[in-house]
Amino acid sequence: MKTSALIILIMACRFSAAFASGWAEMPDIEFHTHPLVEISRSERQFARAKIEEVFRAATYSESGTLRVLVVSGPYTKKSVYARNFLRPPPAAIRERQGESVLISYYDREGPQEVLIEETDRTGGLLILILIFTGLVIIICGKKGLKSLIALTLSVLTVRFIFIPAVAAGYSPVSWAVLTSLIMVTVTMAAVGGRGIKSRAAVFGSLGGIAVSLALCAVFFRLSEISGFFIEEIQLFNYITGGKYSTDFFSQFLKAIVILGASGVIMDAAISVSSSMCEIKSKHPLLSRRRLYQSGRAVGGDVSSTMVNTLISAYLGGMLGFILVKYLQVGSLRQLLNIPFFHFEIYRMLIGAAGFSVAVWLSVWLCSRLLASKH
Repeated sequence: MKTSALIILIMACRFSAAFASGWAEMPDIEFHTHPLVEISRSERQFARAKIEEVFRAATYSESGTLRVLVVSGPYTKKSVYARNFLRPPPAAIRERQGESVLISYYDREGPQEVLIEETDRTGGLLILILIFTGLVIIICGKKGLKSLIALTLSVLTVRFIFIPAVAAGYSPVSWAVLTSLIMVTVTMAAVGGRGIKSRAAVFGSLGGIAVSLALCAVFFRLSEISGFFIEEIQLFNYITGGKYSTDFFSQFLKAIVILGASGVIMDAAISVSSSMCEIKSKHPLLSRRRLYQSGRAVGGDVSSTMVNTLISAYLGGMLGFILVKYLQVGSLRQLLNIPFFHFEIYRMLIGAAGFSVAVWLSVWLCSRLLASKH
């Protein structure tokens, strides 16, 4: 039964195209100056390099001239001359020997017209990733390593399954649900194995995702927001020539909510299931009713803190937007009806509703399974 349902879902995702009709408006011509558009349409190649010598530092009136050593790409270990148009601090690179930078060039039998684009930030990012990985492994041990593997697989699932399918024009909602199913299965299997804890967490997670999907279907129809208020969606529409329908962008917003909520839903479900399994292991004679009540108590604490965490995270991401709009918006009602702000409120509330249901379902199933086992 489960296999048949999964096959039907995959077939529906495969053959349901989302761009039956084109966008009603022409793409905004002003996007031709957007940095990402310029990069995607440029013939320039990018590579990492290190500054060997500074001949003239960049100023507000003229560019800088440097010699750099290419350290990535087909011209590794080749020294080339580069120009730097970036102004002095704070909007500039550190023009000093040994500094890592990102360069761009035209590949014409060698790097031509080499420019300094940015400071190379991958080194600091790599160090932070290593610190994060080390802390997880030290604190959580083998389970921490398994969770990191599950996280990697989840990211790869989004990158190589969800994104290609959406870019091809297939239903974002269907593929978001399928991606969430894969992420839930992989994560729970890595963290809890095949035991009761994982089964209850998977059941609770799928229930929470289903509730989030249902709420999206109802309230997005009531709000009538299409997603074109997001700059990234406008940019995507411009690059693709406006061939996608308004329904596609509306579905994409729902997919954002579902994928965003699935993470906190899984977290809440596995936290409650793990706590109940631990309680049962310490008190094997505990009745199903008492175990259920203990699970509800733990779930209440988890939900309370998770709601605050979720809302704080979303508000933190919106602070810049709220500040700008606060300077221009005259009333709270007007602010709440701005599409972007309206959408963020939906994300918070739908995510909170989804993991609250996931907690309750996980507690209910876990108490039944543990009572049956003993």
